Amino acid sequence: MSRTSIVVAPSAAHRTRYTVTVLLLALALIVSTIAATLLHSPLAAAAEGDVHMIPGVIEAEDYTSGGYNDATPGNVGRAYRADDVDLETAFSGSWEPTGVNVGWIDAGEWLSYQTLVEQGGSYTFTLKVATPFDGRQVRIELNGQTIVNDLALPNTGGWQSWTLVQSAPVYIRPGQHTLRVLMDTGELNIDSISVNPLTCGDGARTVNVGTAADLTTALTTAQP
Repeated sequence: MSRTSIVVAPSAAHRTRYTVTVLLLALALIVSTIAATLLHSPLAAAAEGDVHMIPGVIEAEDYTSGGYNDATPGNVGRAYRADDVDLETAFSGSWEPTGVNVGWIDAGEWLSYQTLVEQGGSYTFTLKVATPFDGRQVRIELNGQTIVNDLALPNTGGWQSWTLVQSAPVYIRPGQHTLRVLMDTGELNIDSISVNPLTCGDGARTVNVGTAADLTTALTTAQP
């Protein structure tokens, strides 16, 4: 008895379902790829607090994990973080708690911050500081390059008597940068670093600007 082979061709409905399934899988792959890219983007990191947006205010205590050099072990003030940077509660002039500040600073210590500059341009750095001593100063680096040199800090009369010190303008390219605040001297407190675009007629309260070296730096570009 001879055998008869019967070939059953897929119906149009089966072909349609197969095509739709393939398209849905491809679409799912595209969506997951886009989601993974956005999840690891600088903007996503900024939203999670890992990157500080510029312009903006950087709280001194929100340095990058492990991004510091501190001369003594442990957190003397026992506030906010459990590493070697010394942090304490900050107070206003009326002794109301206002947050956290970096204190017990020694010469040679530094703090590092990951930043994302939204738009290139000229920016000023305004530090909120306090110290009962004369002759205190700090430097600021961007990607290892000094952009604010020997920024002098005034004697404010106390560890919690705060004032603002503003640098000369510095040009910064857009993109991600590593910002570092270096303590040329010790015996000062730092509460925050504000980075704002240069504006004409800026009425910010300042007590000092950077040295002539800062003006030269303002004409250069901090390379990423």
